[in-house]
Amino acid sequence: MPEVPVGLRESTYALLVRSEEKERGAFEMIAYALLVACALTSMWQLARQPITLPRQVGGSAHVASVTAGAQQQI
Repeated sequence: MPEVPVGLRESTYALLVRSEEKERGAFEMIAYALLVACALTSMWQLARQPITLPRQVGGSAHVASVTAGAQQQI
């Protein structure tokens, strides 16, 4: 391996920053934003989904959900 003069040596971090692809950085930022948006949408859909609660004493099950009117009364 050839010897590099002391004044011309760069740190590994400086080499990585200089060689970073700018287009890839923008693409990664868009991909991560979409990933976060998908995760938040999934959580929102799960929170809005009605749940079925079993009755204590025999019979049919109850369905619990929140309606727009009920949210305003709270």
